[in-house]
Amino acid sequence: MRIRRMCNRDFSSMFRVWKRAGLDLSSIAVERYETKEMLRINTKTCFVAVNGKVVGTVFGVYNGRRAWIHHLAVDPDYQGNGVGSALLGKAEVALKGVGARKVLLFVNHTNKRVKAFYRKQGYTEPNEAVWMRKVLK
Repeated sequence: MRIRRMCNRDFSSMFRVWKRAGLDLSSIAVERYETKEMLRINTKTCFVAVNGKVVGTVFGVYNGRRAWIHHLAVDPDYQGNGVGSALLGKAEVALKGVGARKVLLFVNHTNKRVKAFYRKQGYTEPNEAVWMRKVLK
């Protein structure tokens, strides 16, 4: 397995991994558009794990103030083999390289089992934050 920078031509393979991994996704059109924008803005911090095909993904996103991890996903056939840890580590190093000092991530309430993985990677739940959103129309 190798890890390389993500590119737009990876989208179909990435979307398959996201579906297999059970990510809470928007429509394929929205995911394609957002992927294109994230890669345009974050050229050095988004990665895929490849083992003959894309088996894992991570978006490292930095806006100049905060860094976020999005869509860290590993195909279930490859989970438990260090792929997620390797992708997360690669994204963290890249984010630090572009100036990030703190990395945040969101765990969906339907995927609480992944919290143990993130704790093992050094992430903590710093407070009782509430996740809020607004869909812009």
